[in-house]
Amino acid sequence: MKYRKRVPKKLLQYINKKEIVKTIASENEKAQIERKLSSALAIASSSLSELSKQALIQEELQAFIPIRKQVVKEGMKYSEAAKIYLQQSEVSIREYKSREYFFRELLPALLKYVYEDDPIVENITPQHLNEIAMIIQKLPSRNYVNLKRLSSEDVIKKALAGEFSDMKTLHVDTVNKHIKRIRSLAHYGFRTGLFTMSTAIPTVKHHYSARDERQALQIDEIEKICNATRNQEVKDFIMLVRYTGMRTSEIGKYKLKVIDGIECFDLRDAESLKTKSSFRVIPKHPKLSNAKFTYTLEHLSRQVKILIDANLENTEKKTGYSLRHTFASELIKKGASPDIVAELLGHKHIGMTLSRYAKGFSVQQLYSAICLL
Repeated sequence: MKYRKRVPKKLLQYINKKEIVKTIASENEKAQIERKLSSALAIASSSLSELSKQALIQEELQAFIPIRKQVVKEGMKYSEAAKIYLQQSEVSIREYKSREYFFRELLPALLKYVYEDDPIVENITPQHLNEIAMIIQKLPSRNYVNLKRLSSEDVIKKALAGEFSDMKTLHVDTVNKHIKRIRSLAHYGFRTGLFTMSTAIPTVKHHYSARDERQALQIDEIEKICNATRNQEVKDFIMLVRYTGMRTSEIGKYKLKVIDGIECFDLRDAESLKTKSSFRVIPKHPKLSNAKFTYTLEHLSRQVKILIDANLENTEKKTGYSLRHTFASELIKKGASPDIVAELLGHKHIGMTLSRYAKGFSVQQLYSAICLL
């Protein structure tokens, strides 16, 4: 089927042809092109800078329409590069806020400390980036309330002076997320042709195994923390993770659906999950009710940790995430196949196909495993 459409006048300066002619397979593909064109028109009509418009329109249309070749802008400042990058970010609200903090507050302060204020992007060297990576590893966790009053520059200076030695530093996963964000910015500049920036910044390795990082809660410990609170939402949150193994970030993204006669938590069409394997189906355990949460998931997770610390012993490696470990450990103890456990957890396993929607086991097989708990 042929798709034919004249290019709107406002987009002619960004597209090589006056008419779009493309072979498409379905009406859905046609609708997708129309949505992309509408989005590109909105960008072209906005008050953004011409450079920002070029970058964003290219991101929207380059997959199916020839785009005029971008010329690398010599001497682009970091602040402009970060602004353009943030404008094109299609991520969850939570991730966008994290990126905004990092690119508009923390990274500018780090660049100022190791090099200069708002440098030209292409002048940021691998040495600068590796210095930044070393400093990030020494920064204290942002969870300390008294630090939130300090500017990023002050936190950096005080951290390097050893003033936060009694505080926990950023978790290695958070450090690596920051490093990957820098790489993502560099790749975006290369992909769009807007600027060049080094990507020579290695991630940090865990000094412990993933298994040692969290410790599963025992069944009696789960009962103890549930009995220690009157907050029904916290109890529902504990039970939901205990009987599904879902990550906190996944809980707000599922849809309850009946599949092959079995009610399931369906994450196949969720947005921004951790890995491709995370798009999965988890049968609903008979003991679970249809819980609704008015508190944020982050708040509920913190409340679980507070309950754990107040009511259990040796809690250093016990958190709300430990319930996910309990889910996996109990299934294995009950004789569930490791591949089924991996599928329920959203981990890659040998028996899984490459399809996002078709996995290695039927819903009935998954339900049978869930009911072992």
